Formats: sequence, C-alpha cells, structure tokens
Amino acid sequence: MPLIPLDALSEGGLNVPVSEAPSYKDFSPPAHLGASRYRHTLPSGEHFDALLVNKGADVLVVTLHGATDRAKTKLPRFERVRTMTTYGVSSMYFADPALWRNERIQLAWYTGWGDIDVHRMIADWSVVAAHAIGASRIVFSGASGGGFAALQVSALVPGSLCLPFNPQTSVYGYLVNGTLWGAQRTYQQVVWPGQAPNGVNENEDWTASLDDRVSPLRRYSQPLQNYVFFVINRNEFHYQDHYFPWLAAAARGGNLERVRAVEYAGGTVHNPPTQQVFSEGMDKALNWVRELPPCIASETSHTSN
Repeated sequence: MPLIPLDALSEGGLNVPVSEAPSYKDFSPPAHLGASRYRHTLPSGEHFDALLVNKGADVLVVTLHGATDRAKTKLPRFERVRTMTTYGVSSMYFADPALWRNERIQLAWYTGWGDIDVHRMIADWSVVAAHAIGASRIVFSGASGGGFAALQVSALVPGSLCLPFNPQTSVYGYLVNGTLWGAQRTYQQVVWPGQAPNGVNENEDWTASLDDRVSPLRRYSQPLQNYVFFVINRNEFHYQDHYFPWLAAAARGGNLERVRAVEYAGGTVHNPPTQQVFSEGMDKALNWVRELPPCIASETSHTSN
C-alpha cells in the first residue's frame, strides 16, 4: 500500500499514489502514518475516490466538497487538504463520484444514483479507516453541498459529529441565489434522468418519490444518534430556506438535544466560510467531539488528544 510522508503532500493531495480497490468491500488502509489514496471504480465507470492522512490522532475529520467549477478543477477534488493538515487530527477526503458522469454537473450532494448510495459508502469507508488508524471519534464536515452530505453521512454513523457550514438541507429546496433552478436541473438530468417528466419547477417536488438521500429534512425527522454543530450565516438565504426547516425536522425527530449552533453575520451572498469562520467552527467542534463518548470501539484507539 503506497504512502507518502505528510511533508510531501501536495495542496490537493493528487500526488499520492492510488491504490485500487477492486471491490467496495476491499478497502483496507494500513495503520502506518502518512498519506494514502484509494479508488474504487463503480460498474458504470465512475470513480469513488478517497484520500487518507493518518497522523495517529484520536480524531478523524472527514471532509466533503461543495459545488465544483469544472473548468478550473481536475478530478478528483479533495477539499481543504492543506488547511486540515495543520490540525492535530487525522483527516480523510472524498470526491463525489457523480462528477465523473457528465462534465456539466457541478453539484450532486454525494447522493449517488439508483442503488448506488454514496452516503453509505462514505460512512462505511470512514469507519473502516478510523478502526485502521486507531481513531475513536469521527467528525464529518463540509460547506454548502458538502455540508448537506456531511449531515447525511454523519446520520449513518451513531456517535459521530457533523460540522456543516451553511449547508443545503433539501435538494428540491435549493435554488442558486434563492431563485435559480440551474444546479438542481442539471443534477436531475444527469443523476436521476427521467425522474422529472414535467421538468424541475416550483409546482411539483420531483424528489418526492426518492428516498431520504435527497433530503436531510426527511432523514433528521427520524430519531438519530449523531451530533451536529451547525455553523450558519444569518444574512443569506440558507438561514431561512434551509436552516430553519432543518431545525424543525430535527425537533420532529427528537434530535435537538444533540445539536449546537453558531450564527454569524456574514455577507448576503452564499460563499464558502472565511478562514476565520472555518477555524472557529472547527476548533469548537473538535473541543466538543473530544468531550463526547467514542463512536469507534477499537483496541488500538489512542487516548484523546
């Protein structure tokens, strides 16, 4: 299993040699310190890519990316590699395999398609990685569409903590700038072709017949066992359109007692969090997760850092 030392890791992690996993179940990272990279190619040809940075820490932070500028970005995309490697945690990064389906798609929320459940795949590989490297706590993090995915994946790992920054909480409920259907329409056409015979519009929720992969509102309306540290900008449309409905869903599911939130006054345009907002959110989330019971039982787990 090829690894490289952490000081040789490039900004996006693409200089790490790739280890192929012929089967999704073949993922088996080593316990050695360093950076390693993995790929499972799905039967339909898309790649499920992951990068693992093992620092021997008790906490594993899993980072998921948001919308991707296809003209400027080489796939696979691993987000915030340089930033996260400055923390005293191990980290893992996943790229959304749906981006391999079509060069037009920029955002697919890691839902997968058909019977390909990418949220479940990320959850499974993250737990396997934590066991392998001796981490007993997992944080799933992302901003915007990556925050949507972090909410969804964390819900599948009892005892994990989710750190979303200004996430969408419903695919159908997401309009760019609160008004435009473009990202959702491209997603529907590429990921769920034929699902919206009347087109994507405000008159009919075309996702209603799909499962809860497309809606954290549905997933968090049921009792769960994870924790959420929600970071939200109260000055832009995600506050009203996504945060408030999610709080109501979490209340319906009896999940509010495991939720904390930080509201901040940012700009009125939906953008990635600033470095200050990200750092403050990450620091508080890491402090909280170290107070929580371990979510991974392992004989090799370290004591809390």
